[in-house]
Amino acid sequence: MSLALFTLITTEEGLRDACLRLGREQVIGLDTETTSLNPLRGRLRLIQLAGSSGVFVVDADRLGGAKPDSPSFAHLRRLLSAPTPLKIAHNSKFDIKWIRQRLGIDVSSIFDTMLAAQLLDFDGRHSLRALADQYLQTRVDKTLQSSDWSRELSQPQLEYAAKDAEILLPLQQVLADQLRSEGLEQVASLEFEAVGEIARLELGGIAVDRERFEDLILTIEARRDALAQELLALLEPGIPQLPLFSDAPSSLNLDSSLQLADAFERIGVRLPASTRAGYLAPLAEEHEPVRLLLDYREMQKLASSFGRNILDTIDRNTGRLHAHYRQIGTMTGRVTCEKPNLQQLPADGDLRSVFRAPEGRVMVTADYSTFELRILAEASGDRAMTKAFLDGRDLHRETAAMVFKCSPDAVTIPMRHVGKHLNLGVVYGLGARGLARKTGQTEAEAQATLDRFFRFHPELKNWMNRMARMALEINSVRTLSGRLVRFGFDPNNKEVVAYIKRLARNAPAQGTAADILKRAMVILGPRLEAKNARVVNIIHDEILVEAPETDAEEVAALTSASMKEAGREFLPNVPVEVTPSIASYWHKGP
Repeated sequence: MSLALFTLITTEEGLRDACLRLGREQVIGLDTETTSLNPLRGRLRLIQLAGSSGVFVVDADRLGGAKPDSPSFAHLRRLLSAPTPLKIAHNSKFDIKWIRQRLGIDVSSIFDTMLAAQLLDFDGRHSLRALADQYLQTRVDKTLQSSDWSRELSQPQLEYAAKDAEILLPLQQVLADQLRSEGLEQVASLEFEAVGEIARLELGGIAVDRERFEDLILTIEARRDALAQELLALLEPGIPQLPLFSDAPSSLNLDSSLQLADAFERIGVRLPASTRAGYLAPLAEEHEPVRLLLDYREMQKLASSFGRNILDTIDRNTGRLHAHYRQIGTMTGRVTCEKPNLQQLPADGDLRSVFRAPEGRVMVTADYSTFELRILAEASGDRAMTKAFLDGRDLHRETAAMVFKCSPDAVTIPMRHVGKHLNLGVVYGLGARGLARKTGQTEAEAQATLDRFFRFHPELKNWMNRMARMALEINSVRTLSGRLVRFGFDPNNKEVVAYIKRLARNAPAQGTAADILKRAMVILGPRLEAKNARVVNIIHDEILVEAPETDAEEVAALTSASMKEAGREFLPNVPVEVTPSIASYWHKGP
């Protein structure tokens, strides 16, 4: 294809004429060039717009600089915030954040070529260069992407910028056809609508009590070091060539599985082949060193994953932490988080307490109750599960009563834990061995428990078997929104086949949960903005909102209602429950 001429816009009159022409188009390409990757610090240097009427490169510096109150960009603001034309962008979250931060508007009606490509092939390459090569057989030279955009721009830089916008138009046509042919239009629409909310989430960040955080890190590190010393003292008989002096450094590396296995064996404790917590937990009840090892690892993980490295990511200008969210982070569509990963902070303990709302504001936490089980009930049409949810009964208690052959009123807390492990285990493909490990049953008893469970839930069993067959026969399953979850595997490898079958049984529930959470954000975002509130974090079944203290109850009710509304769109036959809680910090209620 031929990528060619562009018009450089350096005046307000020129920008007005370009926007009027582009406003009559059905679709336009949109791209930006910036002086930094961080919209809180750098400059929005170029805005590139492409349509059938031409390609326009807007030099923001020549127009006085992109500022929310600058009248020079009034026509551009109207064009980008209008419902038409459709704006085509690649990794649109990046452009949307810059435009929101520097022009003060939300871009309306997006088609994101990167998200479209991820929906079509999650495991493929999704850069603009890769997609142009794959779908258009066109080479895109990205050499100038990392060039200096802060000074006077060269002709090659301007041509590069223009081509990045122009190529989006034919690419969108091909991808839109592919989405239609794969039945992915509904889920694509959902993803495109959610981009703006993810962008707001990243820009707004989350408040952190830095002083409290620093104190907590010191406490965690001290506890970790104390546990290490205590563990080393107990393992001394198992440490070869122990130093003669007690204050000399130990030769045992507590983070080496091989060294630990050898040291434990020397004191008479044989560790399992896998030293993951789930495998070590039964031994911890009998052997003090194993318990100390698990406690040490927990503290070490907190110190390494959620310690001083998080402090370094707090923005010096806003005083808030601005994590990065990958909108399609897994093949099931889950949003993932990094730099830092706020989705993996332990729900218990003190770490969440350092994420504290500023004075006069509060944190509202709202999470879906038994989320994936309700999705499974809807997807499978299981009558027993659906009726339990419709009647408002405690499903974990009901399952425990079935397992122990007693009335629900007779179920004790430990018995309910068995029911909960079984219910959640079914979601994640738990087998007899795993259930035995979690409940203390023998494998034979656990298998009998699973058999009894599925006798009570025949529709669920049939549906799960059908999902497993689909994965093996057509290499894919779908969520309730139609999202495709594809599997690539060696059908001759029995272990891999068993793993794929487990994935296939869980993927529709996990993927539908991701779809519902994104839809909830789309519904909730504008409603929160009207209340001076905003989403500050999302986890797979949970939304965290910062709100004015005076409106806390109203925002909690609004958040809960919006999440339920999103759930009903996907689960018409199973009620959706949301539990909100209010605190000065990130606190998950009972």
